[in-house]
Amino acid sequence: MSGKFLRMFLVLALLFSLDPASFAKTSTDEPLLLETQKLYLQAKDFYLKGELEAARKELLQILKLDSNDEIAREFLKAVSAELKGKKQKDKLFSRHYNLGRKYYRRKEWDKAKEELRKAVETYPQHKTASEVIQLWEGINQQIIRQAKEKVEKELQVKDKAIRRQEEKIAELKIKKKIAEEKKREIKRKPSQPLKKSEKPAREKPVVNLQGCIQMAILNSLPVKIAKKEVELAEMKLFEAWRVLFPSVVGEMRDTYGKTVDNDYESRSRSLQFQQLIFDGGRNVFLLHRAELGQKIARQNFDTVKQELIYQVEQNYYKLIYLQKVVKLQQSLYKQAQDFLDLTDKQYKLGYVSRLEFLNLESKFNQVGFSLISSQQALSLAKLKFQQVLNLDVPFALLIDEELSYNSDLGVNLDRCLNLALRNRPEIRVGQLTLASSKYGEKIAKRKGWPELSLVGSVGESGEAYTQDILRMREEWSVLGKLSWSFGGSSLDYSYNREKVNPAEITETNLTTEARTHSFKFGLLDNLDYYSKSKEAEIAFQKAMNDYNQLRQKITLEVKEAYFLYERAKIMLAAVESKIKYYKKEVEIAELRKSLDIVPLSTLLEAKINLSEQENAYSKALMEYYLALATLNRAMGISFYYSYGKR
Repeated sequence: MSGKFLRMFLVLALLFSLDPASFAKTSTDEPLLLETQKLYLQAKDFYLKGELEAARKELLQILKLDSNDEIAREFLKAVSAELKGKKQKDKLFSRHYNLGRKYYRRKEWDKAKEELRKAVETYPQHKTASEVIQLWEGINQQIIRQAKEKVEKELQVKDKAIRRQEEKIAELKIKKKIAEEKKREIKRKPSQPLKKSEKPAREKPVVNLQGCIQMAILNSLPVKIAKKEVELAEMKLFEAWRVLFPSVVGEMRDTYGKTVDNDYESRSRSLQFQQLIFDGGRNVFLLHRAELGQKIARQNFDTVKQELIYQVEQNYYKLIYLQKVVKLQQSLYKQAQDFLDLTDKQYKLGYVSRLEFLNLESKFNQVGFSLISSQQALSLAKLKFQQVLNLDVPFALLIDEELSYNSDLGVNLDRCLNLALRNRPEIRVGQLTLASSKYGEKIAKRKGWPELSLVGSVGESGEAYTQDILRMREEWSVLGKLSWSFGGSSLDYSYNREKVNPAEITETNLTTEARTHSFKFGLLDNLDYYSKSKEAEIAFQKAMNDYNQLRQKITLEVKEAYFLYERAKIMLAAVESKIKYYKKEVEIAELRKSLDIVPLSTLLEAKINLSEQENAYSKALMEYYLALATLNRAMGISFYYSYGKR
């Protein structure tokens, strides 16, 4: 009987080993099997090439031939869902792309850039995505080129204006000298310079950017959670490593009971062990996958940490900018207050007209309103910074730092792109996830390999009535188990040999030694093996697609950050030229006021114009540092470009 059963098993194994695609089929129609096999291979090739519609048609053809093919049905569901998502993405891509082209024709560059960026982010795999990226880069380069041309023209105009101002200043100085000689006036005492505001008492702790970052990391809940996830991944790695070694369990059991005749006592001591001999390498792959999971957790920790550093940098530079603006406006407000007080006295004495007094008062109110607005913005920035640092107490930190500009950092776009694609944590996570998906595919396929394990125990036991002597005698058992899944079916075989002590009191079993062969065969009871293998294969393809999309996204982020950096440099150069011009204007106004050619309102207006340009320079410097921080984040290397130094 056993020989007949073994021959039947070999026939089934040969039948189902013809082709993996035909494992789930029970039909004996050989032409049908060959046709479905061909269609399966074609559908798979179309799917891997991204031709989803063609793959869908092949799968529909399979279902027409055999409507009970569950694997084809599940595969068709996955392809249809992906095809539906692809059509939706294609529709969104076309919408953003058409809007971008529309804005491009109107020369509305910022809107065009935004729509084109959304188009690429929506569907990076679109056939025209590379053209969209080229158009987006062309817009950025055109914006920078136009800005440079505009700045160069402004610089030429300002240079001419500055030369004229210098000539005017020299002429006014000569006039002033002549007027002083003619009138022989007593030199005016130089106005007392404004007292420098005393530095605040160092009651508040003085911190720099690094100190703020350390504080934020210590207080950040997401960072703590990411760290816990790393610890969890390390525990899972240890568990996967432990499975490769034998498991050992010790057991002690004492029993005291009664029978009809007398009391009895039973004891047993045993040491049980279990060891996996062969499983096709699944546990080794699981170990490698756990190692990748640990690395992914660490990279996720780095991602959370870098994102927090970027948020701290953003708010830190904004806070420095607003502090600088408030300081400049406070100085201007004090000068405007002195001018107003002097004009008020002169107006009461009749030296100046009411129109001049009202004009100066209006400019004074303008300066005061700007100061109040800046102070409110500074208070809000401190509150936001407090939230980023996760401080429970009100903002009580003193940030005393001056930002500097270095135009020669050697920032190169190609270098930034190479660094980003090597060091960005998301890229590493994508690579590790891809490798993990590949191991998942191998694990799913290796489930079709045989699995052999060994289970055994060794010990001693004894049983006796209470008045008798209890003697412990040796006992042991060895069990070998073989499990194999093939062709959607399963095979289990075990061989057990044992030596036990008979239980004469509690049982009637007198067996002392035994050898047992066990054989079990399940027909088509493991069909999910093929669907699981297909799921693992599809998961790997999706991971590959996600990784390619991530590379395009990071490339776009680096390029955008680089263009922000270039624009900030242009703005700084333009504002520097304007500051030189307005400084000359203030110098001319001061000389004219000393000759009583112009009123104080003209001098105050010149100082207001200069203050506005100084504020604009501080803002451009802030945007310059923010652009560097954005570029560092896009490259995945914090502080690669910072503090005006490389």
